[in-house]
Amino acid sequence: MKINFSEEIIGFDGEKVFKDPKQTVDNEGELVITPSTETATLADICKIALTRLTIKDQNLDGVKKFEFEQLASRIYKGGVKEVTSEEIALMKQRIGVAFAPITVGASYRIFEAAKNTDNKDKT
Repeated sequence: MKINFSEEIIGFDGEKVFKDPKQTVDNEGELVITPSTETATLADICKIALTRLTIKDQNLDGVKKFEFEQLASRIYKGGVKEVTSEEIALMKQRIGVAFAPITVGASYRIFEAAKNTDNKDKT
């Protein structure tokens, strides 16, 4: 199935979901957090979901972690990519664990819209 990973993450309220804030340290050693003005894309969300480990991931073997890394490396730049239904299920599962409901819902809607478009193209 083709998924546009450059699609922006838009909440149910029509508001854009922004990328993570930038964290730096100033000259006095103080943490400075600068909010992002860039809208997150599905690629951003999937990359984070596939590459950040959770407490439940403590027992994952290297093969599974490599699978996550390989998928993340294919999609992180965005654009339209061909992915399998198994890969979509994996991304949805990882997003569901890693993000707040508004980001989960927005991401899932992109996957569902692509699935519906794919099904229409087959009929």
